Amino acid sequence: MIPVSKHVQNILTHSPFLEEVLSEKIANLSAVAAYIHADVEKKAKTKVSQQSIVMALSRLNHKKRRGGFGLHFLRHMENISVRTGMTLIVASTERNKYIALYFKQKKVEYLSRVSGSLETLYVCSSSPRVDFSGLSQETVYYDVTAITLTLPKASLSVPGVYYPILKKLSWNGINIIELVSVGQELTFYIENKDTERAFTLLNTLRT
Repeated sequence: MIPVSKHVQNILTHSPFLEEVLSEKIANLSAVAAYIHADVEKKAKTKVSQQSIVMALSRLNHKKRRGGFGLHFLRHMENISVRTGMTLIVASTERNKYIALYFKQKKVEYLSRVSGSLETLYVCSSSPRVDFSGLSQETVYYDVTAITLTLPKASLSVPGVYYPILKKLSWNGINIIELVSVGQELTFYIENKDTERAFTLLNTLRT
C-alpha cells in the first residue's frame, strides 16, 4: 500500500505553484492540506484524514530544500534585449504558401518564422503602411514587444530553470502571447503596454 506521504509528494511535484506557496509560507499547512485533500483520497482510493496530510506536508517541507528552480543560474543571465513595435501572425501551416505570396505582394519582410506541425508563427516589424486585414483566416497580434533573455549555457540542463521567469510574469498579470526558445535564447512576445513592467521584473531575477 502506498503511504499518504508518497501521494502528497507526487501532487506537490506536479504542482510547482503549490510547492512555491509552501516554501514561501504564503499558506499554512492546514490550508494546503484542505486544498489537496480530495486529490489525495482519489490517488489513495480510500478515506484519508486531513491531519495525516498535514503531517505529510510538514515532513516534506522540512526534508526538502528546493534550489529555487534554477534561480541561481538566472542571476548570471548574459543579456536582456527588448524590441518593440512587432506584429505577430499565426497561420495554419497549410496556408504558408499563401502567406509567402501575400508578404511578397505587400512587400513585407518577416524577421523570423517558427513552424509547428499545425501552425506557423511569423514575426514582422510593424509598419503603418502595411494592412494585414487581408489575412482573414490568420490571427494577427499588433503592438507586440519581444523580450529576449540570453541564459547561461550551464542552465540548459537545469530542471525548472524557466519556472522563476514564468512565475514572475504570470503572478504580475503579464500575458505571454508567444514564447520561443532557441538554445540559450528565450524570447517572450508580450503586449507593448507591458514592456517596461516586464523588463523591470525580469531584471530583478539578476539580483
